[in-house]
Amino acid sequence: MFLIRSAFWLSAAFIVMAPTVGMDVGEAARSTGEQLVSQGAQTASQVLLPESCDTLECTVGRSVLTRVAAAPAPVEIVEAPAPQSSGAAAFPPPRPDWAY
Repeated sequence: MFLIRSAFWLSAAFIVMAPTVGMDVGEAARSTGEQLVSQGAQTASQVLLPESCDTLECTVGRSVLTRVAAAPAPVEIVEAPAPQSSGAAAFPPPRPDWAY
């Protein structure tokens, strides 16, 4: 009975979670991400238009977005050196006499 139930639930899970034939999941995720980025940039540019920008927050936000969009800097990954071990493994102190 266990094998029958397992086969049934595995088949049901595969039917529900399996992608449809001919669908590229990676390409779908990539295109959705590009669409979200373009919509976000369009919304930001509409909100921070020069004629609608009359507050300090808007001016600062517009200047920050302009600088970020103008020169995208490559991300630099800095790896920290591994800590040096003293050779002895750490262990807890001995139990006090009153604890027995």
